[in-house]
Amino acid sequence: MRSTVTDINLDGHDGFVAVASDPRLGNRLCDVAIQYDADFFEWSIQFTRRPDRNLCDVAIELSRQSIAAAK
Repeated sequence: MRSTVTDINLDGHDGFVAVASDPRLGNRLCDVAIQYDADFFEWSIQFTRRPDRNLCDVAIELSRQSIAAAK
């Protein structure tokens, strides 16, 4: 189950960020899916312990790098 889903636009590409939370761990899963031409890609990051950084910051940066590498 996803706790939140929000729209996102990275470098002109629409997509969404979905976050799942756990009472013990806080945000434990972040999915970023981005439309790219007629296709899409997705980064999904999950921790089984409390993460030491924001999961979605990591997934969004990986998405930005994926877009840059695909150009």
